[in-house]
Amino acid sequence: MGLKNKIINLCFVAGLAVIMRNAWCYKVNDTARISKHGRDEPGIYDNEYYYAFTSATKNAIFGQYRQAIRDFNECLLYKRNSPAIHYMLSSIYLNAGKIDLAEEYADSAVYYDEDNNKWYLLHLANIYSLKNEIDSSISIYEKLVITNPKDMDMKYKLALMYEEVGKYDKALLMLDTIEDNIGENENILISKHKIYSKTGRQDKAIAELKKAIEYYPENYNLLGLLAEYYADIKNYDEAHKYYNMLLIKDPENDKTQLSYAEFLRSTNEYDKAFKYYKDAVNNDNIDVDIKISLIVRFIKDDSVFNNFNKYIGMLVEAMKEKYHDNVNVRTLCADFYIRNDELEMAEDELNSILAIDNKSYIIWEQLLYIENSLGRFDSVISKSTQALKIFKEEPVFYLFKGIAMIQTGINDEAVNTLEEGIRYAKDETQEMQFYNFLAEAYRNVGDFRKSDNCFEKVLEMDPGNLLVRNNYSYYLALRKENLKKAEELSRLTIEVEPKNYTYLDTYGWILFRKGEKNKAKKYIEKALKYGGDKNSEILDHYGDILYELAGSKEAVFYWNEALKYSDNDLDIMKKIKQAEEKGK
Repeated sequence: MGLKNKIINLCFVAGLAVIMRNAWCYKVNDTARISKHGRDEPGIYDNEYYYAFTSATKNAIFGQYRQAIRDFNECLLYKRNSPAIHYMLSSIYLNAGKIDLAEEYADSAVYYDEDNNKWYLLHLANIYSLKNEIDSSISIYEKLVITNPKDMDMKYKLALMYEEVGKYDKALLMLDTIEDNIGENENILISKHKIYSKTGRQDKAIAELKKAIEYYPENYNLLGLLAEYYADIKNYDEAHKYYNMLLIKDPENDKTQLSYAEFLRSTNEYDKAFKYYKDAVNNDNIDVDIKISLIVRFIKDDSVFNNFNKYIGMLVEAMKEKYHDNVNVRTLCADFYIRNDELEMAEDELNSILAIDNKSYIIWEQLLYIENSLGRFDSVISKSTQALKIFKEEPVFYLFKGIAMIQTGINDEAVNTLEEGIRYAKDETQEMQFYNFLAEAYRNVGDFRKSDNCFEKVLEMDPGNLLVRNNYSYYLALRKENLKKAEELSRLTIEVEPKNYTYLDTYGWILFRKGEKNKAKKYIEKALKYGGDKNSEILDHYGDILYELAGSKEAVFYWNEALKYSDNDLDIMKKIKQAEEKGK
């Protein structure tokens, strides 16, 4: 049995003594049952009620709540006005998370109770609070503090609710009443400080905390609260004063280290701030998850990350050294390295995490993304294969594997992998990714019909996809097929992005294939102007056009330029040789 159920059962046991007492203390007239035939039959169903109540009680104690609800409802057939039974049903429904039913039965318990049982009222007030109906809860507490004038806990709860709904004067009056009865109390002083703080009464807010410090000098957290309050109201001298007092009295206090570090950061004293952040990282009393969330905040904040990268790196390394085998810490390190563009270090961290626990989908995805970015395609194939043994229906891993196979020239296997993976695509966006890379793989194996069909499927889903329009039209141009369609596909790309040198080159090359050489020259020249002057393919295309228009001399110059940016392209070298021989 889980802890939650044990607690629930203890609550039932605590309440059952009261319920059993109340459940049998009814006048004979209260035992009347309205029969199916409409006859009142007072007092003759006591045995049936006893058996139903005993069964309900037993089931409630042992956590058999469905049966308990059944039995308590049977009790209501015999004693329909029993507040105790309504209260028990409300408690069961509340524990089951059915708050509306819990409210219905709690309201009935209060309605039928002639003795104003405070536990029924408190139970109903609690339900109102859970439903965020604070005013309704306040109404009940206002009645209860009249009938229970010595119950200070009840008055304190009412004061807190007054504060919650912004009735600050009533809250202060209630807190003063409690203070008059029990004297100075830490919780009362802090509550009054909070109200004065919210209402802008700074002097009184400070006075309450100073009074608390005077009465409870061993509670160093009060010094911290006062230091933080001075910082909030931008009284930095006093904030420093109380932080220093606190650091002298309790230098190892984890809350102090973090609070003071945050204060120093807010006043732009970053060198000192990160010293205390590092102390906090090394403090064993601070939960590791709090440390992680702190550093994650630094990583996500562009300004802090860019200006204090070195300090954040020091914190990350300190965390890594202290919690070497903690998966969440190693993930934090990987996040930092990725943000810092240290992909190889991030790769090492992610591999270390998988060696500890290989069941995290996001870690596999991050690792494959990094290895793909680093061009480690053989490793991408191997790692995605491993990932697919664990996550057999995750489309992303099929995509990574298929793309890496295309990059390494294993196109037949790429087709098989991508065709298998597309069955698990979770949305249209993923489908388009699969079709896009299937188009590439089918083209590489020479199945142009299937390649074109895949491009067409992408454009059916996303007609404005410029990248697919560019690639599809360029491949048609290379094959000298359907050039009219190729031109239509490509034209939109340069209309949307008129300075994209890749799109300009594609459009120019299509025109060249159509025999429109002068027009083609114009667009390739634009491609060179807007950044394509160091692209071997565009320089090669320009050389081809010039060769057709102006002869070999200018063409050879641009082909040689193209060679500077390629890996000794044999086709270009062959064209240069032929042009030079022709020019002799």
